[in-house]
Amino acid sequence: MKSAPLNRSGVDPLVGGRFDDRHRQVGHLRHALKTLSKTRFKKQDWSKGRSKEESYDTIMCLSVTKWIHLNGGDAALKSFFKKVYSSLTPGGLLVLEPQPWRSYRSAIHKQQTCNVPFRRIEQLQLRPDGFLTFLTDKVGFTVVADLNAGNTAHHFDRPLYILQRPYDGNAMLV
Repeated sequence: MKSAPLNRSGVDPLVGGRFDDRHRQVGHLRHALKTLSKTRFKKQDWSKGRSKEESYDTIMCLSVTKWIHLNGGDAALKSFFKKVYSSLTPGGLLVLEPQPWRSYRSAIHKQQTCNVPFRRIEQLQLRPDGFLTFLTDKVGFTVVADLNAGNTAHHFDRPLYILQRPYDGNAMLV
């Protein structure tokens, strides 16, 4: 298929945009697809399994902190966060979506979750609003972004954070 000739300003009249810009975008897209072809997704209870240190570039933790917390308490959640840190490569990212504390109360009243050990959630001392402080002060992460700060678009009002394991590796891991 033959491309339409560019007009005097170098803009393709059928597609729009400069030819050089489109060519560069195609190059970026090819690179992204090549990178994604190396991505592996796993479904497992990763917190209890073995993991090679510094083996992940990104770990996504979406809507799971509450369940780790309710099933294993503060100790399990802290251990999970430390494992995430040690599993990330230096400069690696944690994408974290903690559920709000109010959702803990509703979770323990649902029939299918009655077996969670921490039905008395007042025993839990680490709260979702304290996760960032724990992750930065005790584990060693740095906060890169708060992607949902003040945004309640589409009725999604949970925080979504991106945290990074620093390149220097000076974590506390207490």
